[in-house]
Amino acid sequence: MTAPTNPVPLTPAVAAGAPVEKDLAFHMAKLAVPIAVVVVALAAVIRGANGAWSALLAVAIVVLNMLLAATMLTWAARISANMLMGVALLGFLLRMVLVTLVVWGVRDEPWVDLKTLAVAILATQLAVLAWECRYVAGSLNLPPASEIPPASDIKETLAP
Repeated sequence: MTAPTNPVPLTPAVAAGAPVEKDLAFHMAKLAVPIAVVVVALAAVIRGANGAWSALLAVAIVVLNMLLAATMLTWAARISANMLMGVALLGFLLRMVLVTLVVWGVRDEPWVDLKTLAVAILATQLAVLAWECRYVAGSLNLPPASEIPPASDIKETLAP
């Protein structure tokens, strides 16, 4: 099979070299506001005031984590692909250490409910990512599924 005659075009932002990582992170941060309302309200109903404060902290941790990741990846992408991969891997490790240190630092505070904090961090991160997947998928400008060649054809094209 020959290569596709109509390759997938780049979105205008990617083609222009715009920092799409920051755009995505700020979009996810805006999405976190309605998610935060739901998460904090649920935590308040289920676990009381301490649960609500813990859930609010969890949302802040998730949003700051995403913004830090975007800033690091945007910086690394301007340097090289190798730097981008290294920062993605080591940056993830660094951000997880920072999240752990924040949780460890507040664990003994009287207003912190650790179970709620842990569940809220996980739930908020997953909810924001799931919501963002729909946004990214809709903005990719991909061809219809009927125009994408089967995987077997792609393997044959890539085979030496």
